[in-house]
Amino acid sequence: MLMIVSFFVAPWSPVNSLKIPEISTLPVWVNLKNIPDSCFSRLGISHIASGLGEPMLTHRPRLDPTIMGEAKILVEVELDKPFPQRIALDDKQGNIYLVDVEYTWIPSACERCGALGHKEKRCLLPHKPH
Repeated sequence: MLMIVSFFVAPWSPVNSLKIPEISTLPVWVNLKNIPDSCFSRLGISHIASGLGEPMLTHRPRLDPTIMGEAKILVEVELDKPFPQRIALDDKQGNIYLVDVEYTWIPSACERCGALGHKEKRCLLPHKPH
């Protein structure tokens, strides 16, 4: 079973040393599928990925022509925005393309407090009766 755990690294200080820092973005690997041939370049893939967040890194230094139409890219996503399953793009001729997005991991949030890093059953906030 694969387990992904979030952790934070920050300079230590004696004040608030146990406080979990607020995070608003997180790097997430995404697989883009059905990339149009006209956009299958580093610049084109970066443009597509910018619809999800800030593109950071590609999985490979060079695009692999044997898997034309697919790419894996690390994107810094904003956690207060949804994780779309498709990205629409158009070209200069007015053609519209839908690129499928598969996330290798989506962070889970506590249903009680909304914070990342723990589930509701381990939340430190008191349980509110319905």
